[in-house]
Amino acid sequence: GHSKALSEHYLRQYTNTLMFRWGNIIGSTGSFFPYLLKCAYNNTPVKVTDSVMTRYWIHIEDAVKFVYDNRLVNDRGVLYPKMVTASIDTVITAVELLVGRKIQRQDMGHRPGEKIHEAMVNDKFGMRERSCQGTLTAQEFAKIIKPWWIKWKKENLRSQ
Repeated sequence: GHSKALSEHYLRQYTNTLMFRWGNIIGSTGSFFPYLLKCAYNNTPVKVTDSVMTRYWIHIEDAVKFVYDNRLVNDRGVLYPKMVTASIDTVITAVELLVGRKIQRQDMGHRPGEKIHEAMVNDKFGMRERSCQGTLTAQEFAKIIKPWWIKWKKENLRSQ
């Protein structure tokens, strides 16, 4: 997180670069969801830092569209797409609603310097703080991830 903030600060001060920031991308290869679904279908506990933490979420298609739509912006700096926020507990509950089974949770504890509520920028470098606070319900989040889950299920559960 801090190295990202330093990089952004440097780029804003000394270059004419356009940067895009977002949170967790639903449907990316590094997404939390494949891991979460594997835990659900294999009946193994999902390991999380803290289930009350809130994070930003965006579909991969929305992230790509945001970059494409804003690629010609002349005002260099950092751009933020519209994202939803949800706690890790809400995300797990949403997946439970979709898969129809309870997922075991194992809280691992906070890492040093990790925030409970995600912030996209750091005001230490003169950038506006954008914190993640209001969250969606599990039912609302389940609706958002359902199309991705259906696709994931078709691709990963063919043999079951």
